[in-house]
Amino acid sequence: MTHDVVPRVEEHRGPITRMHLVEWCAAENDYYILHYDERHALRMGFQAPLIQGTYKFALLGQLIARCWPEARLDSVSIRYVRADSEGIVLTLSAEETACEEGAGGTRRILALTVTGEDASPSATGEATIVTPQT
Repeated sequence: MTHDVVPRVEEHRGPITRMHLVEWCAAENDYYILHYDERHALRMGFQAPLIQGTYKFALLGQLIARCWPEARLDSVSIRYVRADSEGIVLTLSAEETACEEGAGGTRRILALTVTGEDASPSATGEATIVTPQT
């Protein structure tokens, strides 16, 4: 049986505010000053506090859960390519690059990307999900 490849899905999140960053610090219990203090970010050579990589990772997880709600997540990986500062809108995308039917369902490989406002990737990754057979 063949499966149609799911088209690329994309979602815009933001602008990411200082409140989002501080809430994420609390959720992780990780209060690294670079993620909420503008003066510190400026001293480190950035224009504003940085968006946590794990925040981007969580947003990608939400995208997968919304677009493939019936799926079981088998694996996921992410590579942080560059930093993004608060105040921007992030574009999250997932694109199916392969699928294979098996006894336990259809195994799908997704290419994951986070881009900032300049449209260059700030995080890339891959997820393997299994969707029930239809």
